[in-house]
Amino acid sequence: MRMVEFVKTNQYSPPSERLKQDFNAMISMSGMRYSCYPGNKCYLHKDDMKIQILPEYVYIEFPDKSYRKIYDANDAVKVIYS
Repeated sequence: MRMVEFVKTNQYSPPSERLKQDFNAMISMSGMRYSCYPGNKCYLHKDDMKIQILPEYVYIEFPDKSYRKIYDANDAVKVIYS
């Protein structure tokens, strides 16, 4: 939930070291890890899910390559941690 609010609040802010440190701390506390792939595709990972937090929704790609766009952060949290 905090990460979603962070992305919404800072979506137009220039990327500073402080913002990066704050977001990395949230990633660590969430139990997720972060990685990037060719083509500038970056994801958070929880179990075998790939997750992107965007200002409008949370994108979750499942191991079978199916995906969901979840517009409510509470619902996204339930899917990620269930």
